[in-house]
Amino acid sequence: MSIQHVAAVLDYRDPRLAGCRKLVLIALANRTDQAGQCWPSQELLAGECGITSRTLREHLLALETDGFIVRETTQFGQGKGSRTVYQIVLSALKVAPEEIAGADFAPEVFDSCTGSPPPLRENHQEPSFDDDDSACARDDLENKVREWADGVLGERISGIEKLTRLLSQSSDAACTIEDVERGVRHAARWLRRQGQAANSFGYFEGAVLAARDDRLKPKPFKPPRPKPQQRSRSDELDYFLSKARAR
Repeated sequence: MSIQHVAAVLDYRDPRLAGCRKLVLIALANRTDQAGQCWPSQELLAGECGITSRTLREHLLALETDGFIVRETTQFGQGKGSRTVYQIVLSALKVAPEEIAGADFAPEVFDSCTGSPPPLRENHQEPSFDDDDSACARDDLENKVREWADGVLGERISGIEKLTRLLSQSSDAACTIEDVERGVRHAARWLRRQGQAANSFGYFEGAVLAARDDRLKPKPFKPPRPKPQQRSRSDELDYFLSKARAR
């Protein structure tokens, strides 16, 4: 192993050399001599990198195309096979590429085996959402809640944002549209029996949360019922004879 080549590969930062592709070059550098040459088999390299042979060949071709390695196949003689010698180009690992100069490179978010360049953190902005789409989703939910409430809501009420907030949560305990329907229908039945009406959509928030909790509650285990044993014809005959003797 050449410490010089391993250190050069580890310290080099380039969108073309990241993730699984960089791992392949590290595996080569780990087996090089002082001249930067090695000749491991592709099966050995693929096993060390935890990738398939086809993926390995794609990364080797990309490394060769970008000038990080040079491959040379040596024939042992007629019928004696061949050997591929990999030469790591150390000079290519000592010059920072101009296209990433000054960029904040983020290798931790790079998909390790796609071979695609990693994203840069320059001028990063959060994605914006279309207000028209949000308004349409809010109006659609309001229409559905009015339908499920079935007459216990006034015409001019507010508070639909409390229900949309329950649906927009990203945790495992987020409410679903089915939870909203169950909660609204249950609360509407109670209001109808009491002869009352809801003056806000937020009135249904507690019922929706209760429907969610009921859905997430672990169901009690019910052991399967044992199947009734079927008696054979001889058992039935013995049964009727015993009853006849008892008489």
